[in-house]
Amino acid sequence: MQTHTFERSVKQVGTALAVRSFAACNEMLRMQWRGHVAAVEAGQNFPMAKPTMSQARAVLQQYFGYTDFRPPQLPAVEAVLSRRDAVIVLPTGGGKSICFQVPALCFSRLTVVVSPLISLMADQVQALERRNVAATFLNSTLPPDETVARVERIRRGEVRLLYVAPERLAVGSTASLLREVGVDLLVIDEAHCVSEWGQDFRPSYLRLAAVRREIGDPQTVALTATATPGVRRDIARLLELLDPEVIIGGFDRPNLTFRVQNIPTDAARHQAMVSRLRGVGDPVVVYAATRRQVEQVARMLSSGRVSAVAYHAGLSPERRARAQEQFMGGAAQVIVATNAFGMGIDKPDVRLVLHYLHSGSLEDYYQEAGRAGRDGAASDCLLLFNPNDRHVHDRMREHGNVPGELLRNVWMVLATLSQGRRPVPLDERFIVSRLGDGVQTQSVATALSILEQRDVLASVSRPDVVRLRVLASSLRVECERASLTPAARDVLERVFGQVRATEDWVSISVAESGWTARRLDEALSELESRQLVFVDRVPSRATVAMDSKSRARLERLIHQLKTRREVERAKLGAMVSYATALTCRRRFILNYFGDRSDDGYRCNLCDVCAPGS
Repeated sequence: MQTHTFERSVKQVGTALAVRSFAACNEMLRMQWRGHVAAVEAGQNFPMAKPTMSQARAVLQQYFGYTDFRPPQLPAVEAVLSRRDAVIVLPTGGGKSICFQVPALCFSRLTVVVSPLISLMADQVQALERRNVAATFLNSTLPPDETVARVERIRRGEVRLLYVAPERLAVGSTASLLREVGVDLLVIDEAHCVSEWGQDFRPSYLRLAAVRREIGDPQTVALTATATPGVRRDIARLLELLDPEVIIGGFDRPNLTFRVQNIPTDAARHQAMVSRLRGVGDPVVVYAATRRQVEQVARMLSSGRVSAVAYHAGLSPERRARAQEQFMGGAAQVIVATNAFGMGIDKPDVRLVLHYLHSGSLEDYYQEAGRAGRDGAASDCLLLFNPNDRHVHDRMREHGNVPGELLRNVWMVLATLSQGRRPVPLDERFIVSRLGDGVQTQSVATALSILEQRDVLASVSRPDVVRLRVLASSLRVECERASLTPAARDVLERVFGQVRATEDWVSISVAESGWTARRLDEALSELESRQLVFVDRVPSRATVAMDSKSRARLERLIHQLKTRREVERAKLGAMVSYATALTCRRRFILNYFGDRSDDGYRCNLCDVCAPGS
């Protein structure tokens, strides 16, 4: 029967050849063959049975306690259950996770979820485990023995949902494991990261299409909260989705009121914030643009007797976790944060999201503002705006950008020394000495990082040994120990036990330490930032060929980065246009995301539609 069904599929494709392009027919065969292979591996007969919405509702009730899906979730869940590839766009608070977690429990084999944030993975897995769902994650925070134990659970079929970072999924051993156990569904969360036009492009997402083919070409679903029509097209193309169903769950959040308050000075900005928060008894999120600004605002609020905590990526993981716990548990009324706070945070009763300074894009702004009123109750989104605010984002953008000419010059130094034959050190100080005066060491370090991330450098090898020297006294180590992350504490204790004096150097072998290279690097960076140790990092090495193919790859990268800078400039311009618009704020946002169903729409709530309200 299986052979007969496949032969029928081939005949259907042959008929299609008469009226369709070869590419379209090849895609049809690939879709049908994917279903047949999955069915054979699952021991099923053709056609492979698709879970029903009744089954999905039963799972929803059993594991999540809801009797039915929300309206935006219904078409999304139906698309996933139909075993079609899909692009699903639901706004923040729209319940994206349910759209793949419920179908995952209806399928027979593993569902793999690609997630860009380690903290988000841990939060989602813990939430699923509380609901008795067999879920786990694999990432660099796990010690080797725990990683081995989790891999064995996956191999025995004891895990239904596996969360991984895109970098981890590209590792050969992970791909081999998934090919061995079989994957029913591949979920790409925060899928806008795959697009150069998205607000948070990550090169590692570009490798997901190849990895998908390597693990057996499973059904793939891409999810995001903020994607313009151009980004949605990019997601489908770059992930090589097969005739994907596109589900737009509606960007409108009618319970949110959007307001912009013009601020002439910094003093006026502070006064406006304090005045607005003084009468609010519910939880509040205040977004600031920089880490320094977050600390300043949190101190200002605390001095004004507002219970506030700071949250940004520069804090240790333990301090971030403590701030999040205080806010989520109600010990702190206000959390002041950069955009590092929010992904996967489900606090339904936030009644105000206040932007002390506007975001770098309307995508970021709408995602951050959307953390208000996730329970559906009326909530406010207030932006404090001064036209000069955009210069903060201009400076931040330029700080992370590298001119194309510098990239070209750095590559030329490496290629000249390597000639495609011998590895050369990726040492920014050495390269600066070859480029001459006027070149900043940090700029060269950024250029090297970009060249490596975008695969312009070949055969990159990382050193196994790190040398470091303890700077702190034993008394200071005792005082600092409790505030360190477990990894940093472990490294410090091991190193401190080997030194006789603060001038002694200690060498740590990555292979012998039991840590991953990434985890060790994060621990050392934390210790360096506290000035507890001095780290002498041996640079990585790479082989660089000076041929036409390598030159073309370099020039393509330079063009992509130039395009990205233009995109970021346009996104910032759209954010400023929103803040200065004389039309309905809500309508402006909906138009930006391509929701033009009612161009005459007025919300009658925002400061433009209802001034003085």
